[in-house]
Amino acid sequence: MSIMDTTTDKLLAQAAAFCDREGLSLAQLSEAVFGHKAFFRRLQRGNGCHMASFERVQRHFIKSGHDPDDLDRASRNRETAA
Repeated sequence: MSIMDTTTDKLLAQAAAFCDREGLSLAQLSEAVFGHKAFFRRLQRGNGCHMASFERVQRHFIKSGHDPDDLDRASRNRETAA
């Protein structure tokens, strides 16, 4: 991620890394966190999110045994390898 990445970019990158590790799609992660499949699709289309939603996803990562900072590193490593 670059210095200009937004919080939304960071969340999408973390979610992608989480899904890679867990074998999930973004829709499945959205369903697990929010009870519907549209959250990450909306972010990908350019919609924002409230800080409470961001924090809810972060808590889900932590409850699932994943450190959000580690997911950041994994997403940066994947970008470097590409």
